[in-house]
Amino acid sequence: MLRSRRLFIRITRLVAVLVAVAAQPALAQAAFVQLTTLQIHYLAALTIGALCFVLLTAAWIVSTRSETRRRSRALAASKSRYERIFEESPAANFVSTPDGRLLNCNANYVSLLGFASIEDACAVPTQSIYTDGDVREAMLERIRREGRVLGWQYKLCRVDGSLVEVQENIVGQFNEKGELTELHGFMLDLTAQRRLESEFRQAQKMEAIGRLAGGIAHDFNNLLTIILSSSDLALESLQPDHEARADIDDVRSAARRAVELTGQLLSFSRRQVLKETVVDVASIVGGLGSMVRRLVSANVAIDVRLPPAGETLDPVLVDPHQLEQALLNLAVNASDAMPTGGVLEFSVEGVTLDDAWVAAHDGAHTGTFCRIQVRDSGIGMDVGTRVRAFEPFFTTKGVGKGTGLGLSMVFGFTKQSGGYVTLESTPG
Repeated sequence: MLRSRRLFIRITRLVAVLVAVAAQPALAQAAFVQLTTLQIHYLAALTIGALCFVLLTAAWIVSTRSETRRRSRALAASKSRYERIFEESPAANFVSTPDGRLLNCNANYVSLLGFASIEDACAVPTQSIYTDGDVREAMLERIRREGRVLGWQYKLCRVDGSLVEVQENIVGQFNEKGELTELHGFMLDLTAQRRLESEFRQAQKMEAIGRLAGGIAHDFNNLLTIILSSSDLALESLQPDHEARADIDDVRSAARRAVELTGQLLSFSRRQVLKETVVDVASIVGGLGSMVRRLVSANVAIDVRLPPAGETLDPVLVDPHQLEQALLNLAVNASDAMPTGGVLEFSVEGVTLDDAWVAAHDGAHTGTFCRIQVRDSGIGMDVGTRVRAFEPFFTTKGVGKGTGLGLSMVFGFTKQSGGYVTLESTPG
């Protein structure tokens, strides 16, 4: 009886140990060692062994399910991160097949190519966005050969027919046979970059032209000073009725006109001496009406828009005479662009240039400025004319009808005064 009781106590203790370590399979071996050391009869050993097997199996199942759940959660989190990166990336992400089926894309892909939705984008074969089918075939061939393409640049066709220049980066997915099955890639819109590059090249060109024009104007101005001084001395030495006086007067008049031209060149090259003072720009623009009226055609209506009563603009440090001259030059150009009449509008307002505006205009900086806008309802300019509009001596007028220095003077004066010039125009 005592022996059986002891055996029962030992078995109970062993079962308690096995239950405690059921969730820890690593302790199973120790439990079996303890079991084999027991001095019990054969039937009891079989019972305990079966119980150990059941408990250990249950522990293994629990551990396996726990690991499966952990891996499932990790996989779901990884998939969620990938989807979030795919959808929220600033690039135009896509997944497609070599035969042109778009499997998936993000909102930036839709926006870049002008689709209404992701569903609409996926319904259109990707071949249709390429302006040249040979380019796409060359890209696919390179992916099959190298596994990817990086920095591939070309123009794509948007839904509305316009073109957009992009840089594409694609990685190919291959099956067990080495066949290309999917294309995973993203596109970057190069429109803003190309615009900034164009503006930078134009700024460099204008700077080079300005230096050349300024150097020539400075030297030429010295020669004109000699001509004017000599003509003045010659006139003083001649009698009022001398026949040569008329010729010398013509020389003086021509020299003075040349001085005005060199002054405009110096203005464009930003070498003129400005007499800056603190002024109220609104009052200057408001007082131009009568002068502009005498310069433009009678069939051109003039509209001057100033800030509302009670609203004052910050004073501006500028040369008032040169500001007036720049505005008059703009008025004359606007009038010439409206041969059958139209509306010429001047407006003044205070503006704050933010980071977005500065990013789109090379050399600009943030801050508070006074903006003067001059609009007309004329014939407009095409792209080629807009690009060259501020170049000195460039003009679309006929021979003898313009020097081509009006807008270049405006450009040089504005830059020298610490401002910016923007030009917007379309034909018609």
